[in-house]
Amino acid sequence: MRATINSMLAATALLVSSTAFCQKSVKPPKEKIYNALVSVSTQQRKIVGVLKEVDDSTIHLIFRDGTVRIHARVINSIVIKRKGNVGRGALLGSLTTMLVGGFVAFASSDNTCDSNPCIGESGPERVIAGAVLGAGIGALIGMGIGSAAKAKVDIGRRPEMFRRRAEWLSQYALPPGYVGY
Repeated sequence: MRATINSMLAATALLVSSTAFCQKSVKPPKEKIYNALVSVSTQQRKIVGVLKEVDDSTIHLIFRDGTVRIHARVINSIVIKRKGNVGRGALLGSLTTMLVGGFVAFASSDNTCDSNPCIGESGPERVIAGAVLGAGIGALIGMGIGSAAKAKVDIGRRPEMFRRRAEWLSQYALPPGYVGY
């Protein structure tokens, strides 16, 4: 009798826990945030901020301490970059080349002794050295690729050119009602 009760309790617990883990988690999709680097005719330095909104004649940028509106008559060019792109590129590059470097070092390791003092004589030491060397090189390559990923539009202080590009620029703006920044 006791074994029957224990098995029924175990079956009930299994059934309850499996239905709890089978439910779909409702998680809102992560919004992509883009930085805009705006070159204006009134300043030497570019204005950098998160692209909030694009009207037919102005662009709105968000900073930590407020917002700014820039009119199309003073905009020379706008460069759009995804926020955090350099870090993601470095992470992906280092992980990928760390694995490749470890595999190559493992495949090239043997029991013969070479005169290279930098890399150890045993297989595990070579794998670790190959992975560390690969991670460093991959991080540099990934940072380069991540920093190169951008979109640029030349306005040339012409409001008509800005109006033609406003719809294209608005795809990089924050969605209406976004409160996460």
